[in-house]
Amino acid sequence: MRLSPCARTRKTKQADSNEPENETDEQIWEDVKTLRKGVASLN
Repeated sequence: MRLSPCARTRKTKQADSNEPENETDEQIWEDVKTLRKGVASLN
């Protein structure tokens, strides 16, 4: 599987750190956490 240059850069950044890069990423992570909690409560 070949990754585009953009995908490679993004993958490298993710490997370096799990810190959100900007407010949008931070909001997405908050939404993911909320969804995970919701799914966990269903189990």
